[in-house]
Amino acid sequence: MKRRVVFVIGTAHSGSTLLSLLLGSHPDCWGVGELNQLQNYYHLGTPGAIAQAAIGRSRARGLKICVVCEKGTCPLWDAAIAPDTFSLDRLSLALAELGEGGYLARGLQNLQNLLRQRFGAYTYLLDTSGKAALIDSSKSLSWVRNQLSAPEFRSGRLDWYVVYLARDGRAIVNSALRKRPELGIERASHRWQQQVAGLEKFLAELPPERYHQLSYEDLSTATPETLADLCTHLGLDFNPAMLVYWQADHHPIGGNIGAHSLILKAGRRDVWKPGLGTQTSRGQEFLQRKWKFYEDTGFAVKVDLRWQDELTAEELACFEAIAGATNAAYRYDP
Repeated sequence: MKRRVVFVIGTAHSGSTLLSLLLGSHPDCWGVGELNQLQNYYHLGTPGAIAQAAIGRSRARGLKICVVCEKGTCPLWDAAIAPDTFSLDRLSLALAELGEGGYLARGLQNLQNLLRQRFGAYTYLLDTSGKAALIDSSKSLSWVRNQLSAPEFRSGRLDWYVVYLARDGRAIVNSALRKRPELGIERASHRWQQQVAGLEKFLAELPPERYHQLSYEDLSTATPETLADLCTHLGLDFNPAMLVYWQADHHPIGGNIGAHSLILKAGRRDVWKPGLGTQTSRGQEFLQRKWKFYEDTGFAVKVDLRWQDELTAEELACFEAIAGATNAAYRYDP
């Protein structure tokens, strides 16, 4: 199989972390997680020694690249990248130059252009890991658009594919309100509708052979069949190891900490529960309910239908009035 990058797109709370873990459990794949967050962990444009010191301070505050590994022990992100400061700098620069912020100093523009032409960030990660495919679940459309403009894709050195993970908008809105109740149902519904419109427009611009759409609900209720079908589109042989994702070796960046807590438990590692003591009472309630859901679910892939109990009749009516027509294609009523 030609080496490739699979970009997972979708709205927040769509289940992309779960999909990344399932695909990343294939022996030929590395689920890198939300690669657009890499630049948050490295101070870009600083000399190697200064960058290393900055990274050390970030890690001392509890920040780390790999969600799973202890600080400074990841065999991929830490051991394979951090010791080589030149590789570290050029990886960060290459990604950021193609990224969403564009906040590097103007004086680095020539260096950025040189790196962009001569160095492919995804090629480097594939070389480092020895895998045939990377799963990038950054989800951001602007991120994916910019990455696909890189020479490593335009030249044909790397193949690419887009997977759109869709989910019932009521579940998405409920998750958003559970995390940020101050949004309100009206604003959350409009936001979801606008995001879906953007995703659908992006897919309409792609050749049909370059993307595949699947639903979170199918992934959660018919996992083997849905994964097997997806593997066919990705040019992968379905591997039963994907169904026992917690047994695989994962090294992702970012993503849903609840889903990641399961693979941490499987590895008998402490589960990091950030900020519980510093949250407001409402924030503490959100985090406690989040951990309880994943603790009760365990390793099983199970559809999350909490919206049915948590959204009020008034909130459901408001959502239907605003986004019901858009949600008709995504609606899931078991």
